[in-house]
Amino acid sequence: MPRFSLRALIVCLVLAFSGTLAFAEEAPLPKDSLYQLETRWLDQEGNRARLQQFRGHPVLITMAYTRCKYSCPMIVEKLKKIEKELAFLPELKILLVSFDHKNETPNTFRAFLKEKGLDSQRWKMLAGENASAVRELAAVLEVNFKAEKNGDFSHSNVIALLDSDGRKRASLNGLAADIKSLVSAAQEKK
Repeated sequence: MPRFSLRALIVCLVLAFSGTLAFAEEAPLPKDSLYQLETRWLDQEGNRARLQQFRGHPVLITMAYTRCKYSCPMIVEKLKKIEKELAFLPELKILLVSFDHKNETPNTFRAFLKEKGLDSQRWKMLAGENASAVRELAAVLEVNFKAEKNGDFSHSNVIALLDSDGRKRASLNGLAADIKSLVSAAQEKK
């Protein structure tokens, strides 16, 4: 009977495990994945970001802006309620993408997260590098918005649930929308 050393066994296991990781990382994205977008963003830490970095996590995503005094605070409150309902998903990320790519900065994002009492490990905020990035994401999420002369934004209120590959599994449209359908969709994938 052949004898294997412990070292050889460990080397074999490491190689097998690393091959599995490489395969998982190289798996192509589904065609309907939001992560197919090539746009670049700036996050609350000042880092350049891509949506694809959220792959592997269920994600709640919405569009808002930190200076909003009307519907955006209500969107955040709704997201907090959904977050509580999805406590069974500890890997959940919540992504707020700003309409206001010209004025949002890592400082405004960090101040907003602190003011609202949001966990910056779970809650991420992004500003687009340009107006095209914001428009492209809004179109994919089916969010309508318009920049007003006073610097505010008129916008629809959409919250979408993405699976770990960035595919939209459910969405809510409107501040009065019931969260049950979104929570049910998350439970189906649990």
